[in-house]
Order: sequence, then C-alpha cells, then structure tokens
Amino acid sequence: MGQRPLGSVALRLYRTVFRSPFAAIAVLTFAEGICSSPNVGWAEQQILAISGDPQPGGGGALLAGVAAPKLNNSGQVVLQVQLADGVGDVGSHNDAALWFVDGALRDLLARKGAGDLDGGASFSSFAASSIADDGDVVFKGATDAGKQGLWRASRDGGRSTIALSATPGVPGPQLGSAQYDTFGFQLLHAPQDAVAFSSRLKRSVGGINTTNSRGVWRNDGVATELLVREFDSEVPGVVAAKFLVPTAEGINNAGQTALLGSLVSDYGNVTTQDALAIWRLGGTSDDVLVARRNIGEPAGVSGGLFGGFSDLRINSAGAVSYVGELQLAGDVTADNNRGLWLYAGESNRLVARTGAEAPTLPGTVFETLDVPLLNDAGQLLFAGGLKSSVGGVTPSTAKGVWISDGESAGSLVARSGVGGVPGAPAAKFAEFGSLAFNVDGVAAMSATLEVGSGGVASGNEQGLWVMDASGDGRLVARTGDVVAGRTIAALEFVGGSGGGDGRQRALNQHGQLAYKATFTNGDEAALLYTPELSWRTAGDGNWDEAVHWTLGMTPASVHKVELSANSPTTVVGPSGNVTVRRLTLGGGSGETTLEIPESGMLNVTEGLYLAANGKLAGKGTLAGEVINAGATSPGASTGVLAIDGDYLQEASGRLTFEIGGADNSSPTLKQFDQLLVFGHADLGGTLDVSLVSGFVPSIGDSFPILKATGGLTAFDAISLPTLPSDRAWATTTSVDTLALSVVGTTPASPADFNGDGVVDATDLAVWQAGFGGTASGDADGSGQVDGNDFLLWQQEFSGSGGSLQTSVPEPAAVTLVFAVILAGATLRGSRVQLASPI
Repeated sequence: MGQRPLGSVALRLYRTVFRSPFAAIAVLTFAEGICSSPNVGWAEQQILAISGDPQPGGGGALLAGVAAPKLNNSGQVVLQVQLADGVGDVGSHNDAALWFVDGALRDLLARKGAGDLDGGASFSSFAASSIADDGDVVFKGATDAGKQGLWRASRDGGRSTIALSATPGVPGPQLGSAQYDTFGFQLLHAPQDAVAFSSRLKRSVGGINTTNSRGVWRNDGVATELLVREFDSEVPGVVAAKFLVPTAEGINNAGQTALLGSLVSDYGNVTTQDALAIWRLGGTSDDVLVARRNIGEPAGVSGGLFGGFSDLRINSAGAVSYVGELQLAGDVTADNNRGLWLYAGESNRLVARTGAEAPTLPGTVFETLDVPLLNDAGQLLFAGGLKSSVGGVTPSTAKGVWISDGESAGSLVARSGVGGVPGAPAAKFAEFGSLAFNVDGVAAMSATLEVGSGGVASGNEQGLWVMDASGDGRLVARTGDVVAGRTIAALEFVGGSGGGDGRQRALNQHGQLAYKATFTNGDEAALLYTPELSWRTAGDGNWDEAVHWTLGMTPASVHKVELSANSPTTVVGPSGNVTVRRLTLGGGSGETTLEIPESGMLNVTEGLYLAANGKLAGKGTLAGEVINAGATSPGASTGVLAIDGDYLQEASGRLTFEIGGADNSSPTLKQFDQLLVFGHADLGGTLDVSLVSGFVPSIGDSFPILKATGGLTAFDAISLPTLPSDRAWATTTSVDTLALSVVGTTPASPADFNGDGVVDATDLAVWQAGFGGTASGDADGSGQVDGNDFLLWQQEFSGSGGSLQTSVPEPAAVTLVFAVILAGATLRGSRVQLASPI
C-alpha cells in the first residue's frame, strides 16, 4: 500500500529551540494526531514569556522581565512581569503587571497604574502571587492610596478583595470597626483555593491595643473568618493560656493551618521558658498542640527538650514537619542539637538529626541540616552536610539531598563529588540550591557542578534537574544552553512542596517545572518543562504502578509517553480512565505489547503511533487516532477492542484476529476477536487470522470481525487459516463492515451462492451484492449476474429446509422485484469474495 498521507497531522514547532552539547531536549510537539515516525525525546520545553513579547490585551506594551513563575497542577502559570519603560506609553507608574498563562494563551490579571480599584485607585506594586488548581490567582500587593492587601483574580477578569488595610470590617467577634494594618510575609494559598494570612491590626482603632493586635485569618474563596487572635482565643492543649504573636506557616486543602506562636507568661502556668509552640488548627479535625518548647521529650531524643522551632510545613493529610533546636544539656551538644521532625497525625517522629547517621550512607553523620519540604505523601525532602573525615567523607563529597519519612530507611537523591549527573554523566555536583517536591516523590533541584570535570566550565556549571528517590533524573536546563537565540546565564525557580502546604509552587504533581532563565544579553524568560515518560522496567508490568515509569510517575494528560523495550515486554493497563498527550508503542528491538483490559479507557489526545515492534491488544477502549506500523491484536485472548477515532494501518502494519468459536452473543465471553473503529479505517498492510482452542468453523458460520462507522478500505494482503477441503473462506465488505464467512466448496445448487448447502435469503444477499457484475450470484453460468439468476434462486429457494413451490412471476412483476432489489443493492454497497488461505 505504501506510506499514506497524514492529512490530519499538523506539525507545530514551539517557539523554544534549545541547543546544548549536554542536554537532548525535544521541542517539537504534534498539535493534531501523531507523526508516523515521531521524534520522542526526554522532555518538552515551552517558552511562556520572553523579553519583547507583547502585553496581553494590546496597547503596545512589551515585556522587559519576569519573576520566577508559579505553577498549578493543570500546567497553568501566574507571572509577575516588568514592562519595558518608554514603549506603548509605559512609564514608572504602570510598568508592572500580573499575567495568567495557559499554553499559548495569556490574560492580563492586574496592572500597576490601571486605576481600576475602588475610588479610582491603582495597584502600585505586587509582592507575591500564587495560582490554585482551578486557575484562580491570589496575590499580595499595595495601592497608590497607601494600602496593603490580598486579592483573588480569575482569568475572566473577575477580582475580589480578600483583605485590605486601613479599611473597617475585619472578620471576628467585636472587630467590625477594626482595621488591618500590616500583613505577614508569607503568602499561603492551598491548591483548592483556601488562603491563610497573618496580620497586625491597626492599634488604637476599634478597641485594638498592643496586647491583642495580632491574629490569623482564613479565607475559603467565599468568606473570611478569624482563626486565632492574641489574648482572645483559646489555646489548644494549654488550659487558660493566651496567644502572643501567632503566625500562620502553612494551609492545606482541608483548611488546616500550621501555626507557630508564643504564649503570654503567667497565664495557664506558662513561663518564658515554655512559651513557644507549634499547633495545627482548623479543618474538620480537632485542633492539636504539635510540640512545645521545654515541655515533653522530643521523639527520638531520650532526655532532651526542645529549645526552639522554625520552618513549619503542613500537607494535605494534616501532617506537620518542622525544624527543632534542642537545648544543650545531657547528651545534647552543639554537634547534635538540630533535627527534622514530622507530626503524622497522632505522634511526632524524628526524621533526621545532626550527629546521626545519614540514610543510605553507613558510617557517615550529618553535620548540618537545611529546611525540609513536606509532600502530600508524608515524605521530607532536605539537603544536608556530612561531617568530613567520618565514613570516608571528604569536603567535596560532604553535601547531599535526601528523601525520608522517618520510618523507612530513606533515600539519597543526589550527592556532591560523585559522578552520574543526569544529562552530564561525567560531571559531579558541587552545591545544591533551591528544592521543590511533589506528591510522587519527584524532587526539583537547582545545583552547580564542579568546574573541570565532565566538560564543565565557567558559564555552564549551573543547572536545574528533576530526580526521584531511586536516582532516576532528567536535566531540565543548564547555563550555556541556547533558547530562541539567547544564551542562558542564570536559572531559578520557586521552591516548595507541590502546593499541599499552601506555599507558592513551581513543581506540580505531573513533574512539570516552571522556571526563569536570565540570558547573557539581559533578557529574561519564563519556561515550562514537561517530562516525557517512558517505561523504565526491564520486563512486564502494570501501567498503573508508578515504579515502572520515568521519575516514578504514572502518565497523565500533560505527558508524551514512550513504551519500548529491547526484550519482549507486556504492559497491562490502564485499569481505569487515563489520558495522555501522545503514545509511541514499540521502537525497541523487542516486541512491546500494550494490553488494555476491559475496564480500561486510554485517551491519547495527540494519537497513538505503533512502531515496528509495537503491539496494541486487549478488550478495552483507546480514544484517539491510531497509526499502525506494527500490530493491532484485539482481545486477550479473544474479545473486542474499541478505537474511538480514525485507524490508519501502514503497509508494514498487521491486524490480527483469533477465532475460537462463532458465538459472540455473551457480553463477557467472546469467542472471536472484533475491532470496533468509531471513525474511518484505512486498512493497508495485512489482515492475519488464526484459529484457536481447536475450533474448526462450520459451513455457514459468519464472523463480523471489523466495523468502522466512518467507512473502511481494503487490506493489501489477507492471511487466513486452512479449512477442511469441503469448505472455504469468503470475505464480505460493505461500507462499514468486514466479515468472514465459511462456504461449501461443492454447492448443493447453482443458486447456493454462499455454498452453505441451503438456498435461502443469505444467497439472495450475495446475488444482490453481485448484481450487474460477473462473479458471485451467477447461477446460470452466463458470466453475468442478472435477472435470470434471480429466477433460478427463486425456483430453488428453501425456507426451513423444504423447497418453496412458487410460480415464475410475470415480466412486470419481475421488473418490480428487480427495482426493489437493485435499490437495496445500491444502498448496501457490499461485496463478497471467496478467499483462499495463504
């Protein structure tokens, strides 16, 4: 048949073009359908915004620079941007803005100097921003009227005020005339849109004084409520105590807030020595005192006492992590007085401690521990320093990044001074910077490499990586890379725990990383990295198990996926409804089979490409365009496979069916394979049919093996199994159906056109299909299928086995019958061919 034109395939080149001797980064994406020979790379990079881009909404303004972007789980981004002064009426009064970015789409959310606030006021600055999974953006800023506040904005232009200083109406008992004065540094915004904020109220207004001015509030997207307030709210776990300077440190999707605060001395037996504590407040669960200074023995430290706390995190399950400083007494010294703890819902546990052995590195001990990140799976990601000269550690190998939950052994993600850097295997890490973490245990890292090893020089020593606990990693970008004709000089991203703690995030649950690049010419860009996932297990496995995939993540709607192996491999799944962008199956030296179970629905928005060693099988449904240069084999063993889209089979492609019986009436026990195509089927290549389970078809058996609602074309070749000598295969094709049937090789009558030994209505259908031709339906041997053959069929017709005695119709009646039958034949458009086994 040859290569078929791919009229539905539109090849789109993203604006980003990377050239790097160290990283193979794929930048091509296929907008519609798939390519017959796709170039599957490690990842996809997309420029979200770059210096010189126009401002959304027109006006002639141009982008000058960007802050590090923030990302949600839908791949949408909020950008704080700087506009170029002197272009499009831009000056110092209106040169900052907030943009919402979703792929190639951009919306202006807010702009400095726009005059669109109450009373004609304008934003004067934007301090921080965050984006929820529904696309709503929460940001902190200030107005030219001298007010500070928090706002929520949506891409449709809607905007609401969460809190605004110097304005009456603070939520809370007896606070109706109070006013917010200043807001805490942190912007806390959970993925499902809950917001928590700390504020100091304006003193001497509405009964506010120095003892009761500080509090924490929570907004659920509809209303704001007071959570705790100094000297006013009850203190969980400390009877009769009073809060002093409560500070929100995190908020999760359940509305629970992690709180760090002190207590007023002399209330509830509180002293200055035990006044500092950590709480988890709000949500549907009870408020909890997590840990308190000088009260209670810290988990894992016999006889110790906490001296201080910092850097709280909370996750969506209500777990709280924190850094604890121990008091120097007893066995606690300056060498072991810092640790990382996790409150997992009922009790605390020690995850790591200075002076203790580092996970996976026997004989080593931690000398330093950095601030941890907590993901929604209850794991901590943290950087640390090892003590030199202990356990073989040298100054160059003393730094690392670990994942641990305090119960399992933990994992070393990366270490300085050793080889095997993803994307630069001969290089070595030297320093670790910003970290991010998602629910699947994927870490994003900013790091520098040792100059002099593996081709690392000044100018290409900094990079961004994504890695999992097994050490599987990908290079995202590196200084020295070229983007759109510009050379990267510096890279950065916002660290965080995937949003579960309410902190700003740049790494989402799909392994996408939003980051900023600064170029040698001073230009800046915001970019979005999306990993392409591949099967990393050497052997069979289940699609739904994350361990088999790149970075330990199961594929999602943002991913392009490759399934290929160098030995025979079968992947079963997915078991439910799953969407990916594109799937390439095969391409390795071994056959790779994807078997979709009956419960499975795999959606491929940009199509499935079956390479030479790829095989699609199973009883489920694949939604999307399929191009087959390998093999499609419905059933497992026999069953029905559905393709909701067009099916194009190349000259090298095979469509294989198994027949183990003639009865497919049972909804669960199919005896022969069927392929249902809810689209057009362009059938090149080979149809290959085999008999299984010892089945021998009888004369008259029929097998409608393929149906395409959008019509179908013929195969280049058909291979059928051998039958006993008294029967043969016949293929019947109509506009939308291909069926196999078994006919006798010695017909009982010239009018027994299908050879099943009976002259009946099925023979009439054969005559109808052949009318006007020279093949099937010629009962009188005249070489032409015409009305005389119909009369012979009528004379020989037998209903339930007996002959039908009927008179030959008058010429006028025959003409009428012909007209009706011809009309039916035209509508049916079917044809029947006797086929010999190959």
